[in-house]
Amino acid sequence: VVLALQAIQSVCQQVVAQELVFAVDFERPLRLDEFRQFQRSATNSAALQIKQVWTAALHQTVLREFANVGKGWFNIHQTTKDLYKRGKMRRFLNLARFVMQTTLRNIAENSIGALLCVVERAAPVSTRIESLSHVICAYSSESLVRGTRIAAAAAPGPLFHTEVVRHEAHDEDTGGLL
Repeated sequence: VVLALQAIQSVCQQVVAQELVFAVDFERPLRLDEFRQFQRSATNSAALQIKQVWTAALHQTVLREFANVGKGWFNIHQTTKDLYKRGKMRRFLNLARFVMQTTLRNIAENSIGALLCVVERAAPVSTRIESLSHVICAYSSESLVRGTRIAAAAAPGPLFHTEVVRHEAHDEDTGGLL
């Protein structure tokens, strides 16, 4: 039982170390629709990894660790529902479920933290406007990336590429502008 729980913990720790739900590695500024697609793709990839690969690995771990157990409290081949409800295997699987829930929470916290670091790194700590043509932005001297403190560059690049487009309307209520 202890070895099975250790194996489950090991698989869960590997998933937490590898998996991020959000994409945080931007090589260039992205348009908003590109950013949405980038995030959607990263989220779908993480969901596929978690739903198929991680759960299959946990399933195989439980089967492997309890394969040699015959009749008794931890019989994985138990078909009687009443005996399963009274058995220790049900309690063990509940404990495994709690470990999985904690793992999902840790993945969510790490992913949000990584995305927050990307946004905070691009945002100035302070902004001083001296004139219409001269603005001074001060950035943090260090930031956290995947749990590691790194020295930040002088001024990070922008996260998003935006375009301002003027549309002319023929409606008198808008004064010729939309």
